[in-house]
This record gives sequence, structure tokens and C-alpha cells, in this order.
Amino acid sequence: MAKCAYCGTSILFGGKQTGDKRYCSSKCQQGGYLLAAAQTVPLDVVKKLALDVHTGPCPRCKQRNVHVDVHMTYEVYSVIFYSRWSSEQHICCRKCGVKLQRMSAVYCMLCGWWGGWGWLVTPVQISKNIRAIRHTPDLSGPSAELENLLRIKIAAQALKNNQQTTAAN
Repeated sequence: MAKCAYCGTSILFGGKQTGDKRYCSSKCQQGGYLLAAAQTVPLDVVKKLALDVHTGPCPRCKQRNVHVDVHMTYEVYSVIFYSRWSSEQHICCRKCGVKLQRMSAVYCMLCGWWGGWGWLVTPVQISKNIRAIRHTPDLSGPSAELENLLRIKIAAQALKNNQQTTAAN
């Protein structure tokens, strides 16, 4: 099964192709363009920022000493002949991550079955949320996922600043 080159989600059907890279959605495909720029961000800058985020307060609940990291949620929505499923990365503490994953599982149960591919994708998305809830993260330091996400955010901000500077000149 193929994995998204941007977010790492398994691609069941379809996806977007750019060169030798495969993405789960157009959003991830656009994010894939950032990957090239992200590779230019120095590793020491990424490591320091990841450690600061990991040991800092949760962006959602503002609690301290909670080991902030990346938590994934998975959703599906189906109506008659239309189905849409997605995965999303959240930077937050474990407690907030589990709360988001539970809400996503309930959303799938309520909105996923009603048409299209929903009958097939809903159990997959619910099981992914359950696995994510059960997953115990390594608290010793920031995960590779957090470092990668922050590297991409740094690159995105640099590209945005570059575009603003170019537009101003």
C-alpha cells in the first residue's frame, strides 16, 4: 500500500502523483513542494525548535510539562454518492490528542457510513483513530514527525517571507 510522501498516511485509492512522489490529497501535494525547501533548513535549528515545542506548553490547553508532540486524527464523511476521508496532524499534548482522536472516531461513526466508499473507509478510519489513541508516544524527546512538521513550517514561513519581500520590491 502506498504512503503519502508528505503526511505518511496510507493511500487506499487514488491520490496525486508528482514525479516519483505520491500524495493522498491536493493539500499534501502542495505541501510536498515545501519538502524540497524544507531540506535546506539546518538540522540544529530544527532540533532546537522541536525540543522547545516538545518541552513547552500545549498550544491547545496551555498546560506545561505535558510533552507536546504530533497526534494524528482520521475522518470520513459520506453522503449518497460522495465520500471524503482525511487525516490531520495536530501539535498538542497527549491528553488533547486523545480527545481529538475520540471526537474523530465519533464523527466517523456518525457521518461515515451514508454512501459512496463510506461503508468501506469508515471502519478503517475508526480503527486508525483507535490505534492512535492506544499508541504510547516516546516521552524522552520530540518525535521525527514533530521535527519534520516543524521543518516544513519553517520552510513555509521562509517562502512566505521571500514572496512578501519580492512583492514589495
